[in-house]
Amino acid sequence: MLQIGNGPLSIAEQRSHFALWAITKSTLILGSKVEALSPEQLSIISNRAVIGINQDPLGIQARKLAINGSVTPHFVGVAPCSLYEADARYPDGVPGPNGVTKAGMVFHAVSSPTVSGKPVFSLVSNETGRCIGLQPYVGGVLTPALMECSAADPSQAWTFPTGSTRIGAIQSVMAVASEAAATVLAVSNSTLYGIVHGGDTQAMLDGGYGDQHLGLAPYNPEPPCDNRNCQDYDPSQSWYWSPRSGTIRLAAASAEGYRCYEPGCYQLTSHLPAYDELCLARVASISAYGVDPSSDHTGGTDVYGGPLDGGHFALGLLNRNAVGTPNATITAKFEWLEDPTFGAGSHACVRDLFSGVAKMVTGSVEWSVTPHDMAMLRVVPGTSCVA
Repeated sequence: MLQIGNGPLSIAEQRSHFALWAITKSTLILGSKVEALSPEQLSIISNRAVIGINQDPLGIQARKLAINGSVTPHFVGVAPCSLYEADARYPDGVPGPNGVTKAGMVFHAVSSPTVSGKPVFSLVSNETGRCIGLQPYVGGVLTPALMECSAADPSQAWTFPTGSTRIGAIQSVMAVASEAAATVLAVSNSTLYGIVHGGDTQAMLDGGYGDQHLGLAPYNPEPPCDNRNCQDYDPSQSWYWSPRSGTIRLAAASAEGYRCYEPGCYQLTSHLPAYDELCLARVASISAYGVDPSSDHTGGTDVYGGPLDGGHFALGLLNRNAVGTPNATITAKFEWLEDPTFGAGSHACVRDLFSGVAKMVTGSVEWSVTPHDMAMLRVVPGTSCVA
């Protein structure tokens, strides 16, 4: 619910609140007494230009492009594979949880030269044309992200230790070469049923999407098996490639493993049925990722952006610095939008949708933003500004 008109928020904070909801395509539902709103508050919620960003027919959610001037990656996470299936609740192009779309769940594997006799692959996102690689992020931890494909980038090279056609691990060639302790893609287990109740030989992953952190873990190879009762595997790293759908799936992931069955409660074991498989996906964020923890109390600046209908773009420039500090001059580079037709040399008319101020710029925009405030900009490619 929008909190404009409620509580101690300043006008700048209420403007930021409304702008963030609008640019991220959140539903605009007001949770306050309309008759008690001030003229300033009414002007915020009735701003047709800002509402137009929210209701843009292209329907693409803006993402966080940069934090404190540093570009944020396209993250890779997990989402229910049911989003991809034919009977999914979310049709093509309609984002599901955390901004995941069906197109964002499709990958293809590109073979590259072998390492130590093992086939090596690049894992390419069909939606973005980017490859899954490893990038230092919060605290320097290597985090899977989608980056521009490069054969020279060792973090983008992956192997399937047990073969690409059967359930098993996806291993980083770079991590193995550096003799790192953690080498395979895995989903973390932080608040699991098995940890709470004890007795699991292998912990299962969190039920709630957004708490499932994708990262590297030590390789736990499945022991040899010659019968149908083998259950000693690590479900957090049991991936497989689905040629039919193009999705990369976690074979034994269950968000519903905590269910109890009569006459007694179901006892978790290392082998759990896959009620709802999870797939690798391009996601808008991964849990707390996307906000620099070091700036939680010291402030900072964020840049949001995304495409709009008609070849336009939206930019949101948020100043999180403390009230009383000087205005922040926030820079947003057009290349951060990653549009092949609009970049460093492009001209555009940029208009602040709250103040109405417009100016011509080339390649980037710089805007002065007061503390706890947000500038909402519509970017119109071209060589002149028109009313």
